[in-house]
Amino acid sequence: PRSPYGVPRWVGALLAVLGSRQMEEVNYLYFENKSVPPLALLISGGRLSESSVPRIERFIEENLKGRANFHKILILEAEGGQGENRAKIELRPLTEAQQQDALFQVYDERNIDKVGGAFRLPRLLRGESKDFNRATAESALRFAEDQVFQPERDEFDYLINRKLLADMGIRFWRFRSQTPVTRDPERMTAMVEKLVRVGVLTPEEGRFLAGDIFNREFRKIGDDWTKRPITLTLAGIQTGVEDLRARTAKGSLLDDARRLLTLREELASEEARLADRRVDLARRYLEEGAERVPVPREEFDAWFEPEAHDDAG
Repeated sequence: PRSPYGVPRWVGALLAVLGSRQMEEVNYLYFENKSVPPLALLISGGRLSESSVPRIERFIEENLKGRANFHKILILEAEGGQGENRAKIELRPLTEAQQQDALFQVYDERNIDKVGGAFRLPRLLRGESKDFNRATAESALRFAEDQVFQPERDEFDYLINRKLLADMGIRFWRFRSQTPVTRDPERMTAMVEKLVRVGVLTPEEGRFLAGDIFNREFRKIGDDWTKRPITLTLAGIQTGVEDLRARTAKGSLLDDARRLLTLREELASEEARLADRRVDLARRYLEEGAERVPVPREEFDAWFEPEAHDDAG
């Protein structure tokens, strides 16, 4: 509308902008057109003649206007009348008629607020630091970030993602504007100290955050206690990655020992069962009236061959 670049955001304060521009011109031209002297020397005892008026006007025009004649005084002389011998000299200050400061200061300040309000920016972000303390400054910065800058970033990101990336055929990527990182070293220090002390953060994580506070990188400590909460370290409880690995290895050794003991018990029970069977067979053979079955020598030796191997082993 109206131009390829659109309407500026401060169009609602256009008259205020134009008024401030004209106000600045008036204040600027004052130094070239100033015609009120700071002091007037009046010499009286008569009255001004007709030729004195244009002479005074010419004197004001040539000798009082401009920056070079800023501190010149005006001398007014009057011719004495007939029969008057009494003359009077008077110094009269004219500072009350002079402009002491720039004009329209309150008007200009209101115009500044109108233009700043069009952008929804507080005075602190417009370069004015008077009448601000820490609490009001933090509130102003938080308000501007939440109500002004973040919505504009979201709108810009939406335009990039839905228009530019879509036209370029980019589907699985998303553009996101970064937000400023506000640092409060004192508050951050107290927060990190409390979180490390109660065990929410490990000392290693606390040192990493402390590097961001001091804007430097701390040397890494390879000890195990930096990787576990300080509360567990003070209590003497060993945890962490390396402790878990040691515990896993220790657990596997115990499992192997248990399996070996179980196998040993099974072998002993099997050996006892075989011995009982041999004793039972011998008792049957020695009993009277027992049926005797002739067995070839090779087959008989084959019965005890595993036993011979076991004894050899």
